[in-house]
Amino acid sequence: MALEEKQSQEVRPHYGTIGCVLAIAGLFAGGMIAVAVGKLVGRLQRCTPAEGLPACDYEVYLLVGMLVGALTLPGLTLWKMRRKQSPTTNSGRS
Repeated sequence: MALEEKQSQEVRPHYGTIGCVLAIAGLFAGGMIAVAVGKLVGRLQRCTPAEGLPACDYEVYLLVGMLVGALTLPGLTLWKMRRKQSPTTNSGRS
């Protein structure tokens, strides 16, 4: 009887785990993209970065990009996942 109850329960993803993993991925991805944008802006401004640095003022671009990436990637993914689970009203009308 307990086995039947377990099978009848709906399998739901662990949103906390998914969000944490995607936050780490978004942190790195956002930082890399932002430094690339900073490098492009530096070239347009004709700024020469110091020896061994990728761009002028890369710290600002890096921190902002990391913050944006860590918030948007998990946020948008979880929003999309929860949206797929909600029943649609037009699904039975075909």
